[in-house]
Amino acid sequence: MKVAAVIVCVVSLSAHDSSGVRWERLVPFGAGTITALTVSHIAQARHYWKTSVPFYVNSGADAGYAAGADKFGHAMAAYATTILVREGLVWSGVDTTVATLVGAATALINQTLVEYRDATSVASSGADYPYLGWSWGDVAANVAGAALPVAQQLWGERLPLLAALRYKYSIHSSGNVERGLYRSIFDDYESQYHWLCLPLSALIADSSAWWLRSVGVAIGHSVRGIVADGGLYTYSGKHEIWLALDYNLEAIPTDSPLLRSVLRILNLARLPSPCIRLIPNAAVFGFRW
Repeated sequence: MKVAAVIVCVVSLSAHDSSGVRWERLVPFGAGTITALTVSHIAQARHYWKTSVPFYVNSGADAGYAAGADKFGHAMAAYATTILVREGLVWSGVDTTVATLVGAATALINQTLVEYRDATSVASSGADYPYLGWSWGDVAANVAGAALPVAQQLWGERLPLLAALRYKYSIHSSGNVERGLYRSIFDDYESQYHWLCLPLSALIADSSAWWLRSVGVAIGHSVRGIVADGGLYTYSGKHEIWLALDYNLEAIPTDSPLLRSVLRILNLARLPSPCIRLIPNAAVFGFRW
């Protein structure tokens, strides 16, 4: 219902000049967004949470959980949700700035509800303690992920590097799911990679060539050694830092607003390319996610 209130807010904010709003698109998009987030929350409740417990703040173990890789995941979830909602609203004729702000609000409401359930639920495994607890680190990561598109929309014209920055995600299986350590690859942070990407055109002065906008560099992060046999977290692990070639799908020329939005959404994923692992030990890889 809170997400529904956000969609209503969209209508209110755009009511001052609704001449461009495509209501035949906005209404089904709003309904679809509410449905998708509700289904996602129900699925998470079944997968992660069991019964309610008093509100609990995780002020200790959270610092070592997944070697901090979960914070990158929280930021990615908020960032991607903001982009998805924003592009859907723009397709529906909503002003881009309003769409970006509402996308960020939707992401933060959704992520905060998840955080609250973490803080007030016993783990689905049946353990008699709160699942994860409220994490201020998670909240900060959520805010950072949702804030990036907002900052780009508000200040991108004055800060070209900020406007060109993209946060991307990729998966390359660690084998932990196959070994039975996780039920899903989305629970396995060792299989997940998060990237900050810039096209070459943002790094080279006075460069407008199409190919310089099409390719760029990506700095990535992942972790290793955060789970022991049986799937228990070790609260340790090694950080991995990567350098990779990146493709900027948004550089593909098109006059179609819908295709531009589709390319923006697809650009959330880093496609397979040559990579170099810089830390903890240097290694060169061929095409991989």
